[in-house]
Amino acid sequence: MPARSTSSHATSPPGPTLLADPDDVAARVALALRLLAKGVLEQFRRSSREAAVVGVVRPEVGEDVPLALRQAQAHLARLALEAGEADTFSSVHLLLTNCQRPLAAWAPTAVRTYAPEIELVLIDPDYRVPTTECEMLAAASFGGMADLVENQLYADLRDGLAELPDGLAQDRAYTLVRQFIAEHPMATRAEHKELRRSQWLGDALARLLEVAYEPAHAAEAESGSPRLVPRCAHCNARLSLAGECTLVSCRYLHPLPRAGTPVPLDLALIARPALLKFWVDPAQEELYLYRALQPLFAAGQVLLYPHQDRCDVAVGEEWGIDVKDHRDPLRLAALLNVSIGGLTYYPAGQRVLAIATRRADTPGYLRRLRQALRPDVRALLRVLSIKQTITLLKRYARA
Repeated sequence: MPARSTSSHATSPPGPTLLADPDDVAARVALALRLLAKGVLEQFRRSSREAAVVGVVRPEVGEDVPLALRQAQAHLARLALEAGEADTFSSVHLLLTNCQRPLAAWAPTAVRTYAPEIELVLIDPDYRVPTTECEMLAAASFGGMADLVENQLYADLRDGLAELPDGLAQDRAYTLVRQFIAEHPMATRAEHKELRRSQWLGDALARLLEVAYEPAHAAEAESGSPRLVPRCAHCNARLSLAGECTLVSCRYLHPLPRAGTPVPLDLALIARPALLKFWVDPAQEELYLYRALQPLFAAGQVLLYPHQDRCDVAVGEEWGIDVKDHRDPLRLAALLNVSIGGLTYYPAGQRVLAIATRRADTPGYLRRLRQALRPDVRALLRVLSIKQTITLLKRYARA
């Protein structure tokens, strides 16, 4: 139970925290948010123990609630009570639900006053998995990037690749798996079976694909006989029963939904939520770029996920392009200031950071990102939108 102030909260109107040491409050706010981010990640892993490819955040009760999450609840409750505000943080169910909204919409006044991350969303409301920003906050505070959600997906994939005979076979299998999942948010059993039987995949990768998808739920199918699951003509994801694509990026790229051929319920497989969030959703921009560049160059020159994801799209060994879809440009800059990853393998002047359309369309996003990069890092990269990247490569192809 969090420590309570001795003053009477029953007669004190809600208001901002008034303590003698604002620095102490700011430090406790920062600790509460770090614990909350860590707790969300741990809860995510605990909720999906049954599968190698993790699932969704589910609020469990009792002893299974991670210590970090319980500590975050106590810190947030104390901050609220000190300000004369109601303690709405004792329910882990409500807390995890609130984490699907920006902190500014539900956190105690002290958090909104002292935290720079007031627009931070910790759980993606569409896929119910921890956001990239949640991972970054937890990793910056507690380390252990290898244990985080997206990195666990890559670790599972790389474990499967390790059994293949050589680097060329591994490169081919890596792209095959990543491209299939990107292009098949919802797959038919026949499509899934064909990939699993590919000569380029070993047993471990075939097993990974078996748990990467789960059968569609009856609630996702239209009524009638046979029962059919609607499929998006743009990206192959499941359409909601209202006719809207369930992929956020597809909805932005294609505001007008278009139905493709529906899939019988008993034949429909849907990629697990973590894959939809971390691989499939950002991959829609990667695929868009890949397909737009292919007609500009000779066959085989434009590569998707070359050298096991050295970058997202490359033109031979000449151009390397990484597509980024971070909500917060300052957090993205912080990552890039540490490392630009596989883009270092490409020539100076031909390393492109291509920002996803929905982010680049946000006023000031590109400017804020460039300004937040260290000058030496800024000199290494061309920071462009996806559309600007296509225009640049068109000019290069014609030269």
